[in-house]
Amino acid sequence: MLRKSAPPLPANAAAARSLTRPAPALPLGLANHGNKEVVMSHRLFAQLAFERALGNAAIDALNQALNDKDHFAADSMWPNLLDLTQAEVDAQAAELAQVVEDRIKDVLDGPGIRNIERGDRFYDPQVVTVIMEAKAKRHQSG
Repeated sequence: MLRKSAPPLPANAAAARSLTRPAPALPLGLANHGNKEVVMSHRLFAQLAFERALGNAAIDALNQALNDKDHFAADSMWPNLLDLTQAEVDAQAAELAQVVEDRIKDVLDGPGIRNIERGDRFYDPQVVTVIMEAKAKRHQSG
């Protein structure tokens, strides 16, 4: 069986030493220790991406609450379908309306409003309309 020969060593001595000893261990986040702006821009990018994801999660929760409220409103139009009394239907509708109001407040008070204003949710016009109306109402009252 033939043995493969080792690759040739580099011509200069510094390059040869770098092949034989391990690189110094750097703390996490400082892999590019010579350029702090690059490290900071990655951290800033990660923070912005996290805020955008958090805002989208709040918007998705609002969208789900609106869908639940609409489905319940459609189902409660036929009283025999749900086997609930009118008082139970009214209580459930009030609870769903409160959930929608809470989700709207979450979007307005969190990073979700920036996602809406940036136009990230163009494919969801119902949510955008609800949020923009709530924002306008909030600015009129306070």
